Amino acid sequence: MPIKNIDCYGNKKNDLVKNYFLTPIAHIKMLPHMKKDGCCGELTEEFYIFSYTDIKTKQDRGTFFVGHDCAHKLIDMVNVIKKNASSEPLDIPPTFDISIDGGFAGGYKKPIKVLNYDVLTIMLLLASSWDVKAFYGAPANILERIVRSPLKLISRRDILKVNELIEKVDLFKTIKKHENEGAKIGHFTIPYFKTVLDFIQSEESDIIRK
Repeated sequence: MPIKNIDCYGNKKNDLVKNYFLTPIAHIKMLPHMKKDGCCGELTEEFYIFSYTDIKTKQDRGTFFVGHDCAHKLIDMVNVIKKNASSEPLDIPPTFDISIDGGFAGGYKKPIKVLNYDVLTIMLLLASSWDVKAFYGAPANILERIVRSPLKLISRRDILKVNELIEKVDLFKTIKKHENEGAKIGHFTIPYFKTVLDFIQSEESDIIRK
């Protein structure tokens, strides 16, 4: 069953780590006026995005939000299981803060393809500025793929889907709106993504003309 916003309280965390594969895929500082319903309560300052997959069926998949304390408790609980199984522990995702240039204090430390880094930045800008109750579907799937495999180049299909998402939410106008309302916004560039997107769109236009 999908994880709901009451499923992370207290001892319910034991059921989560027992029944689901859990992966933290983002840690985001929130804009001042935003609120989100987290799995452990209302969130107003920061949130983690966790992906989950049912261990038995592999069909029940999704994401949920939690705050700092709840996230670290879940990570610690999963890592106990992983240690007992001699598996690699979960990493705590680097903090993304839309108010600072580039989003990552001190830069992004992990090895990652340049195009993937641009798309990661876009997905985190989307998660930071898009006032939604849940982060699911294509945005969550693309974000998770990059986090899990940062050195595997993102697909052409995902690049086009990212552009659709940018246009759907009018991402950069939305970010500018937050800035006009008083939020501090850092400086961001995604040159490699734009170059690759222009090439794909040009290629598709040539195919249509032929």
